[in-house]
Amino acid sequence: MSAINEANLPGVGRKLWLEASDGGRISIIAYNSGEYEIYLTPKGEEFPTSAVRLAPEEAEALGSAFPSGKDMEEDARMPQATCVVVPAGSPVLGADAASLKRGAAFVAAVTTVSEDSIESPDGHAVKTADILYLMGPDKDREVLSRTIQDHD
Repeated sequence: MSAINEANLPGVGRKLWLEASDGGRISIIAYNSGEYEIYLTPKGEEFPTSAVRLAPEEAEALGSAFPSGKDMEEDARMPQATCVVVPAGSPVLGADAASLKRGAAFVAAVTTVSEDSIESPDGHAVKTADILYLMGPDKDREVLSRTIQDHD
């Protein structure tokens, strides 16, 4: 089991980091404001190559995707994302997938029909037959799913 390291950042918040089994590092800055920044540093790199900033509700939704040790003992299944196929006539066609949110639910990834690959929702204009992977609390995912599938 990997240890999570922690350091206080006076006046800012705290930094947490984990050395991954593949040799990379995951670093998180937890701001006093409730926002988070996540940095990924691949094996052999000195500096992070990617980063994302999360609002408090997004961080909470992401955290809900990982069961606690107690949850793992009680139920070894990982929480599932809700997969939604975008129908023709959906009101979200053309929208930036990353902007689709309801409560704490959000689009975590997109599989496109044309490329048949998973990609980041940032900057992806939603198209008919895209598969959107929704994360967040059950009730919020249900509302977002209905919004995406609502068509004439």
